[in-house]
Amino acid sequence: GDLGWQTRGAMVGPFQDAAFALPVSNLSNPIYTDPPIKTKFGYHIIMVEGKK
Repeated sequence: GDLGWQTRGAMVGPFQDAAFALPVSNLSNPIYTDPPIKTKFGYHIIMVEGKK
């Protein structure tokens, strides 16, 4: 789901590292984590839609 705007320190380590390393992309040309990121909460596929 959409997490909205996030800041460093608001997410668990591996998720945060992957999210801030990804470039901005969109649904018509997505760039996402491959393989999915594993955290204590499960597996995550991340796509960044914007940065500010």
